[in-house]
Amino acid sequence: MAQVTSVTEKERKLPLFVAAYETMYNRIKDGTYKPGDKLPSESELSVELAISRGTLRQAMLLLQEDGLIMNYKGKGSFVLETNKELSTGIEKIVNPLITCSIQPIDKVVTEMHFQPATEPHKKLFDLPQSSLVSRAEFSYFIKDKVVGFALVFMPYDLLVENGVAIDDNDEIHRFYNSFLTTERLSCESVLRMGFARKLTADKMHIKEKEPILIMEETFYMGNRPSMQQKIFFLPAYYELKILRSNDRYTSKQGTQGPLSSDKL
Repeated sequence: MAQVTSVTEKERKLPLFVAAYETMYNRIKDGTYKPGDKLPSESELSVELAISRGTLRQAMLLLQEDGLIMNYKGKGSFVLETNKELSTGIEKIVNPLITCSIQPIDKVVTEMHFQPATEPHKKLFDLPQSSLVSRAEFSYFIKDKVVGFALVFMPYDLLVENGVAIDDNDEIHRFYNSFLTTERLSCESVLRMGFARKLTADKMHIKEKEPILIMEETFYMGNRPSMQQKIFFLPAYYELKILRSNDRYTSKQGTQGPLSSDKL
């Protein structure tokens, strides 16, 4: 159990919500709250830290803005696997729809579909006949506006092998974030400007042919492809940081396979 430490015991020059933020930040950093953990409720934390719920909510918004936690409506706040503070930019594998947003993401809506693997996906994931592929659609909101959308393909067996409850959309999103921090995971990414097609425009509630930023990625465990995604950003809501240097790096992976998203 976390040690009870009233934020009023901290340096009085700090606003209470900042002191509360630092307390929670340090607990996440030192492993008191581990990735995937559900945080105590607002009532528990406000009593424990001797602050009001309003003050606690200010601190929690800062944690969410830093990509440290994600709040799921009706289920509480969970610690994320990665965050802006630990990332040097998008050259580190993160969920950029959360970590690169200029404002904190307020909610994520997940839609899951399971379908027979197409020939391109059978080839990409090296799947036998009659295999299933999961198609996750994640919509990221700031207030009531969809600012980002991810279309993610992975073998159905990947979810089963990791004990993911396929009827729990929030758990699937947490697994997705967790998977992005898996050791030995690598990816090939293509970042480009494009225009919204019908499916994307419908999902993001924007006009067709509206300019959007698109990232296409294939993820590998060792040399084996394990997940593929296409991410769409509204440019006004995102800032993608890239750390550049003159150190040369050559990818050892093969070419990126098709996303089977001609209708996007």
